[in-house]
Amino acid sequence: MIFLVVLLIALWYFGYISIPSIPFLKNTILFSFNHFAVTIWDLLIFIVIMWAVNILPSPLRQIGWALTVLWLLGLFGIIAIANFSTVILWAIIIGLVLAVLKVI
Repeated sequence: MIFLVVLLIALWYFGYISIPSIPFLKNTILFSFNHFAVTIWDLLIFIVIMWAVNILPSPLRQIGWALTVLWLLGLFGIIAIANFSTVILWAIIIGLVLAVLKVI
């Protein structure tokens, strides 16, 4: 679980930084939805979030799935609140960190 949290944070963080050795991850567009280009990098972050949410215990899993759906709606521009998808992603990361530390 700790590996998943670190991987999720690294994928999210490096999504905003250009890495010269692997430029194809950020620039390869898979498809476009609602004028939003979905790249391989976005798909990798989504897969890691799904993997991490599936590991959580039952009540946290339902909350994680609800936050994941809200994150996707904000990411695709269906929920038009400024930086909504970033806030939801941070909530998912903080929830995973608290689950790893067994606080919740």
